[in-house]
Amino acid sequence: MHCKTELIWKADHDINHEDETYEMVTNLECPNCYSAVDVYLPKTSEVDHKLWSATHLR
Repeated sequence: MHCKTELIWKADHDINHEDETYEMVTNLECPNCYSAVDVYLPKTSEVDHKLWSATHLR
């Protein structure tokens, strides 16, 4: 954030059935300046998930 303060996690929301592109949104907030940030997790196919797991979970 612009004030360089670490953001605080506020909530996660499952939006899998509401959005074609994203499955979850995470809400973050700055305790200093009260800026809000939403981080969207893209949907992945089963093939993408298996490939990621094979390369990252060794």
